[in-house]
Amino acid sequence: MYRNSILMILVIAGLWYSAANGQHVKTYGNYFFRHRAYRQSLFNPGDIMQKYKGVQDRARLYLNLYTEAGYRLGNVYVQADVLAGAEGMETWDSHLLFPQIFIDIDFENLVVTAGRAIHHWGTGYAFNPTDVIAPEKDVGDPENSQRTAIGIDMIKAEYFGGSWSAGVCAMGSVTRDNGLHVKSPRVALRIYKTVWDADFSCIALISADEKPVWGINCATVFGDRLEVHGELAWYVGSRRTFHRALFDDFSLYETAPFTRRAGSKDKCADWVAGFQYTISKNALVIGEWFHHDGMSGNQWDRFTDYGVWLREQLSGPYSEPAEYNLLWCAKAYSQSGAMQDYIMTTFHYTLENRLHARATMFVNTSDASFIAMPYLSYTVKNTLSLYVRGFIFKGADNTEFGEFFQSFYVEGGIRVL
Repeated sequence: MYRNSILMILVIAGLWYSAANGQHVKTYGNYFFRHRAYRQSLFNPGDIMQKYKGVQDRARLYLNLYTEAGYRLGNVYVQADVLAGAEGMETWDSHLLFPQIFIDIDFENLVVTAGRAIHHWGTGYAFNPTDVIAPEKDVGDPENSQRTAIGIDMIKAEYFGGSWSAGVCAMGSVTRDNGLHVKSPRVALRIYKTVWDADFSCIALISADEKPVWGINCATVFGDRLEVHGELAWYVGSRRTFHRALFDDFSLYETAPFTRRAGSKDKCADWVAGFQYTISKNALVIGEWFHHDGMSGNQWDRFTDYGVWLREQLSGPYSEPAEYNLLWCAKAYSQSGAMQDYIMTTFHYTLENRLHARATMFVNTSDASFIAMPYLSYTVKNTLSLYVRGFIFKGADNTEFGEFFQSFYVEGGIRVL
């Protein structure tokens, strides 16, 4: 609490100093509500989510304030988020976060960055297996328009030499979306070159806790409308965590039952191939096929069999441990998908720079379950816009998104720019 208060005082003092000296300062406001509809599913029988986690089908109101400050003296960038919210307009709570706070030092062709930052070395739109210095993207908001992504603590140096560049980046510990925490420092290397009007990058990630990751990505444009891109990363040993029920006999676990994939010497490859096509000045479509180290179809079948076995234990003397284990099963879901292959398509439409509509489909190719993600925003004035977005989870029984514990999620709000 005291640490956050001191940090907030320093941020406010820095912003005041910048404004007083004519520096670039922008403050944004985002006032919004969220409503999540929970449903009975394989891993949420009897709505145990509400029983143990207190989640309900009512809206939650949030206040999100964030500030971008460009200090010309030192080129400092600060994004400070003050989050406040109330469930059912009752108890308010608040948090102070610093998603980004870093300094850029420009020595002509050499740029040095130090701090918590969001930088990208990948070419994909929603999926970036080679973007080893960036946080994992939210498939529902790849462009981070909601400003919810948290940067990576890093020291990065990049030299730009015309049609080529070279960079090195040292990073601290990280917790991935799948829950795997990597504590040891990591070092990433990148060499970029333009060849025949196409952009190519070779990337490596070295860590004391894991085997190296090697990657290559590329992007090029054909004519005035079509852009294509691809990324490939390969490594030895899993970089994700999996439920132990995939490898062990079914049982009730007393601690979180997640482990790296059995067979640590297995060779893995994550890749994405995609395109962006501009239909007109107001419309474009984006498509990507993404493959990563997730559950196979047979493993998913075993996972759902384990869910059925847990539900059978609910009527016996171990009903409470069975409920805990069902909650752990729900953690196997990931924002980039728990299985291996997915197709994402997104259609964007803009009208007179005021109305922006987006429709996204995220489809599991193994079982045809999907998430539909509509988005609509309208700019009332240059400094005020309204938006609404949603997530609709559909699929047959025993499919990934058909068994998701939510039926839909909706968010609406006002942005003050």
